[in-house]
Parts: sequence; C-alpha cells; structure tokens
Amino acid sequence: VAAIQARWDEASSHLAVAQELASSAGDDEAIQARWLEAYLRGGKGDISGALTAAQEALRMAREAGIPELEADCLRLLGGLQRQKSAWDEAQTALQQSLEVSRQQGDMYRQGQATSELGQVHEQRGLAFAHDSAAWAGQAVGAYHSAVALFQKLGAAYDLQLAQTALERVAGT
Repeated sequence: VAAIQARWDEASSHLAVAQELASSAGDDEAIQARWLEAYLRGGKGDISGALTAAQEALRMAREAGIPELEADCLRLLGGLQRQKSAWDEAQTALQQSLEVSRQQGDMYRQGQATSELGQVHEQRGLAFAHDSAAWAGQAVGAYHSAVALFQKLGAAYDLQLAQTALERVAGT
C-alpha cells in the first residue's frame, strides 16, 4: 500500500523486512521482493538501480520457470525504459510481456502490458511532434485493446485507467 501511495521511505522499510524474510522463502517470494525493489527504486527516480533490480528479477523468474513473474518483470522493465525515454527498449520489453501473458492465457496481464504499451506510444508521440499522429493512433489502438480486456474481466480499476487514457488520446 505504501508503494502504491508513493510513500517511498515507508515502502523501502517494508521492503527491507521482506528481503530479510526472502532468504528463507521460495523462489517466487524472492523474485517478488526483487521486483518490488525495482519498482520502489523507479518510484524514487533511481532508474539505473531500478533497471538492475528488474533485470535480476527477470533472470530469476526465467530460471525458476515462473512465466507470470516473467511477464511482470518484463512489464516493469518496459515501464522503466519508458521513464528514461528509451522507446524501442520499452516497446520490446512490453511486447515480450504481452507474448508471455498470451501464452499463459493471462488476460489481466495482457491488459496491463497493452495499457503500458499505450503509454509508450502516447509519450513517444508527445516527444516527437513530427510523428505524433502516428504514435497517437498506436496509443489509441493499445488503449482500446486494454479497455476490451479489462471489460471482459470486470477489472474496474484498470478499466477506468485505460478508458481515461483512451479518452485523453482520442480526444473524446
């Protein structure tokens, strides 16, 4: 909750406790702790440290053969690359997350990756005015797909976020 509410110092304290406990936990808990470390570092603006932690979490997820966590790590990597305006890297990581999620039949994670991909296209369009219409069109397509997935699932919170983003980009 502290991380979601951007209370980074409090969330970091909770993470330290979780990491101590992770040494006696299974692979999935250790991967989730590393993922959370990456998420928190990114929230604090330490993108370099966040990327390192996210890449380590991804390596761990792949070695453990946990595709759900692999998809989550790839999505986080995509979001972190987006934050540093590394558009191609962000898109690649998010497309990989989407593919892993599709292979698992995980519609929720597909929606999350698709929505994040919409953010990459939207922000890329804002950064490059000469291609803004093309990127906005791709963002609309991604957000529309995310809306459809979240509607099917009844994921109200994510649906609201995707609809707001779609309306913002589509101008409706």
